[in-house]
Amino acid sequence: MNKSRILWVVLIFSLLANVFLLGGALYTRHIMEGYRDGEPQVERIVEELDLTAPQQAKLQGVAKEMQAWRAERNERREEGSDETREEMFALLMVPEFDEARLRELLQVRHAERNERFVMMGREMHGFMQTLSAEQQAKALEMMRDRSFWRYIMGGRGRR
Repeated sequence: MNKSRILWVVLIFSLLANVFLLGGALYTRHIMEGYRDGEPQVERIVEELDLTAPQQAKLQGVAKEMQAWRAERNERREEGSDETREEMFALLMVPEFDEARLRELLQVRHAERNERFVMMGREMHGFMQTLSAEQQAKALEMMRDRSFWRYIMGGRGRR
């Protein structure tokens, strides 16, 4: 191959790579736009499930409850008042590794996580009981997709 042909091949591959990179960036931006502000985006769920006004109100209540929990957790983290987490980091700095203490702290973290799932379960159960059998089946299908939970809780997005 001569040098000009190699240059053209490299140029074409470079152009294709840039096009795919730009496309991926734009697609990601488009996806994140729906929940960038951290607010629940229940409109999609309302449309897909064809919810009545009382069902919408219940879903909004679920979203607000979950959003409040998430905001409280994030606030604790930002203030550095997540004592369990900070103590876990501190264990990494001591000369002797305290496995027993780490296990205790992990149990606390798991208990907090379990409480969150119980709260979410209680809220979602109340919402599901307002739905028809057909709506329930569709809602369960939607719940298997992580984006459903982002719509309900409000996504993190990027600041």
